[in-house]
Amino acid sequence: STAWDLVFYAADGQGEGSEFTIGGITKRTTDSGGIGATLTDGDEYVSFTNVLSDNLGAISITWSNYSGPTGSVLNGFQIQSVPEPSGLVLLLVAVVAGVAGQMAKSNARRP
Repeated sequence: STAWDLVFYAADGQGEGSEFTIGGITKRTTDSGGIGATLTDGDEYVSFTNVLSDNLGAISITWSNYSGPTGSVLNGFQIQSVPEPSGLVLLLVAVVAGVAGQMAKSNARRP
């Protein structure tokens, strides 16, 4: 059960979009048409955050066409693991302990 952030890029510049469903949540790209320098969430791409994989590491994704005559578009995707909060807490505890240790040594040296 690892947490993942997923982004799906799905636009063809001709107003055809795609629909993605993960864990009962459906998001779609609307692709308002045209080619621009800026990508917009919900228009050219959709993102899902903190998606949990199952005990085998799998994530079930449904991808379908919801507009346009020629079919669904998928230009690319990215997937990134989300750091576990316990790992971040452990790092914070280590830093605080290190600072406290240095302060204790510094105070012990003072007359």
